[in-house]
Amino acid sequence: MLFELKNYIGIENDDRDITLLLHLNASERYFRRICGDDFDFDTDEDVKELLFERCRYADANALELFEVNFKSELIALRMNMAVRKYARSKDTKKTSTTQI
Repeated sequence: MLFELKNYIGIENDDRDITLLLHLNASERYFRRICGDDFDFDTDEDVKELLFERCRYADANALELFEVNFKSELIALRMNMAVRKYARSKDTKKTSTTQI
């Protein structure tokens, strides 16, 4: 994912790989904290784009602006994750009651 992030930000050299990896790890923890673990950064393109944007803001030392500028996208993501979690819980309850 580091290679993709570097392409997204427009970085060609390897000088800042460690810093970018730290931004990636911190951003992944941030999204898991606010949304849970119900997504995959590698396959969910919308989440990946937000992840990369947060890394870009972190790299520019402007992280305090990320939540302000992406507020609607973050709210939509949290709602989407909540709906997925609710749907899975309903499926689990339905499966467990039919097996009785």
